[in-house]
Amino acid sequence: MKPPAPARLQQVHIPFGGGGYEPITSFDSHEGTYSQDHEAIQESLLRFCSDKSWNNSSRSAFMPRPILVSSEHQRQWKELNNALVSAITDIVERWWTDSVSKFPERMPLDPVEEDLLRWIDSQVPSKIHPYRKCRGSWRPDFLIEEDNEGASGSLENFLISEINARFCFNGLMYAACGQQALEEQGIADGSIGFIGATDPAEMIGGIMSLFDHNLPLHLLKGDEHGIDIHMVVELLRTRFGISSRFVLPNDLRLVPNPEDKDGYRLCCVVREGESQVANDLRHASHPSHITDVSNTLRQTGILKVSLQFEDDSSHYLQHLMVGLHKQHGHGLPITHSASRGWFWDIRPNSTSFQTPSHQARSETMEEFPWHTDCSYEEAPPRYFALQVLREDQCGGGTLSVMNVGRLSSLLSTSTCTALLRPEYRITVPLEFVKDDAKRHVVGGLMATDAKGLPSMVRFREDIVTPLTAEAALALQELKNCLLGQKVQAETLQLTSDCLPRGSVILMDNYRWLHARSNVRDPERHLRRVRWDARPFPTSLKANSRVQ
Repeated sequence: MKPPAPARLQQVHIPFGGGGYEPITSFDSHEGTYSQDHEAIQESLLRFCSDKSWNNSSRSAFMPRPILVSSEHQRQWKELNNALVSAITDIVERWWTDSVSKFPERMPLDPVEEDLLRWIDSQVPSKIHPYRKCRGSWRPDFLIEEDNEGASGSLENFLISEINARFCFNGLMYAACGQQALEEQGIADGSIGFIGATDPAEMIGGIMSLFDHNLPLHLLKGDEHGIDIHMVVELLRTRFGISSRFVLPNDLRLVPNPEDKDGYRLCCVVREGESQVANDLRHASHPSHITDVSNTLRQTGILKVSLQFEDDSSHYLQHLMVGLHKQHGHGLPITHSASRGWFWDIRPNSTSFQTPSHQARSETMEEFPWHTDCSYEEAPPRYFALQVLREDQCGGGTLSVMNVGRLSSLLSTSTCTALLRPEYRITVPLEFVKDDAKRHVVGGLMATDAKGLPSMVRFREDIVTPLTAEAALALQELKNCLLGQKVQAETLQLTSDCLPRGSVILMDNYRWLHARSNVRDPERHLRRVRWDARPFPTSLKANSRVQ
């Protein structure tokens, strides 16, 4: 039987196993019942978003005892929302022109903000969208007023108290996640007569409609942590394979638009990297080009070369490796495994692997979190290069890079010290075993440079095991830091637009961490080479040892 619709808002308890509801005010239950409900709902919430993406204690504060509403309540909210939108739109569009209302005097703004808004308003109308076409995202907070003078008894009036609009998500992820959890627990899926007051899929669809999925996604974010913006970032990455980058307000620039002499483009500053062009294969053997590559790798640790010729056999990299070895003393490329030589093809494959019977992570379409190459080697390669034979043409496979010097500045001194100690076991992945007698290496994860600064690292979370309590704490802080907003703000995102076919990206494997988002194009194909292997530096007396 369908439960009767409530005349007034009320918080209720609905058994997870089904049954009728009862108002919280009259429900008499043991503490154990509440604990069981809480544990069950927490499991559902974690299936939607991992614990690290929830803001502070917001997940644990979720209560599995919903507010029961009626269609009449929803009608009231809809009418209030429509009236609010109409009123604010009308006020904003008349803000500067209505001399009678004098809005700027009645609601004064910060002088800098007012000057900016006046400048925007003074632009040619064709260059800016009308406000009603780009109103953004609002999240009104409201109070409930009881009107005891109504003709038919006590009524509920909804009164707007404030309107939040810091981020375009504004708590939508909380609503979608909570509603989904209630449905999973059988409370709001219709099976016992109750349905959700909102559709979580519709909310997610609304978020996805805010941007073009074929373009890089930048999220403008300042010091404020945000309510659910990190949940959005995780959702986009794990469910849709879309990488996003936090951009600081100070990194925004207005630059002239070459396609419109009177227009501008909004851009963000990219803080690292050099680039060169190789017009033909002879560049790879030319002494000046080889020296430029060597100097850039030594100074900044990252370089992009754009090949202006077809090179599916990677002859450019072969000649460059030989030139760096002869002219600048770089070690020759290492073999990737017992069955592979200099080059390793990075492309999705579920049946045929480059190491028999073992699929490498690079042969999947899954994301590959922060790591350095060959961290499991006693002598990891100092450098590696990736040649793009086919970019991901579906918007995935973004290469993220992060400078280790900047990363270490975000870590506590005690953590950096612990990461320097040889108190970590790093296991060799099965696909890269070269000697059955050498299955792991023990050493530190970080090393200092000539100035004593911790600017070098070897790291891949899934194969690292801390051997002491101090090492475990340091590893946890490192992992938390890599997931934090400060690292994301410092991360350089190299999308397929940045690295199209014919691009070669060369990196210092000690001074730069890298990661890859989910691959969305099954034909994506990169080729990798690693070279100049040398024992990982140690700043302590105890050296790494292979066991």
